[in-house]
Amino acid sequence: MKKIFVIIMLIGYSLSAFSQYGKQIFSFNKFKVFKSEKNKTYTILNSRNRAVLKNLKYVNYAGYSNHLQVVDKKNHLFYLNDSLKKTSTPKEEMVSFCGTVASFKRKIIEDSKNYFVEFTEDNSVYNEGVKVSIVDTIPKKDVKNIYFSNKKKEIHYDENFYLPTYLILDLGDKVAIKQGDSTKYYDSIDLSTSFPKVKRDSLVGYYGITEVKYRKIGKFEYNLAKFEDKNGNIGYIDLQGKEY
Repeated sequence: MKKIFVIIMLIGYSLSAFSQYGKQIFSFNKFKVFKSEKNKTYTILNSRNRAVLKNLKYVNYAGYSNHLQVVDKKNHLFYLNDSLKKTSTPKEEMVSFCGTVASFKRKIIEDSKNYFVEFTEDNSVYNEGVKVSIVDTIPKKDVKNIYFSNKKKEIHYDENFYLPTYLILDLGDKVAIKQGDSTKYYDSIDLSTSFPKVKRDSLVGYYGITEVKYRKIGKFEYNLAKFEDKNGNIGYIDLQGKEY
């Protein structure tokens, strides 16, 4: 009877901890990471369901390393190893990929009036052969130059390593990014970072991730980039554009 009582107490304690800290979002070695949607905070619990780190603004895996990327309530970013000890920037683990996959190529060709995007799909590994088609047409008027995110007129990728396929149009005093039927205009673009950093009216942002509303925004380090908004507030933004 005593044993049953202890089990019931442990279950009750676990449920109490779960409801107190929100919903478990993932496990990390011997630890559990919870997120409270009400308080917008993260908590890390140990194997006894005791909180070892609380009131965190952000917690997630740091890429393919066996570390967590964390931002605390004082806006300090740091990394934790699998024992929850603070470490320097994590070392990436080796990741293997399937070597037999379909491959793709996009190439910009032209005639006297237009640019065209020629798309080559090589599905030979699936016995489906090679297919070549024109997937976009861009009139040459006002376009000084046109290229992909690698700053070239040809881009290669496959099912393991997908690259962005948007087009960058140099319009002289402006630059445009064209993705399918959508075209967005900016004062300038910086392709030296992992994602294109765009500028408009002295404010910056990351194309496809954030609005163009920051005074400053740094490079992405794993999941997060540090920003300063136009009011001087400092924080971090993730790859989905959510601020912390």
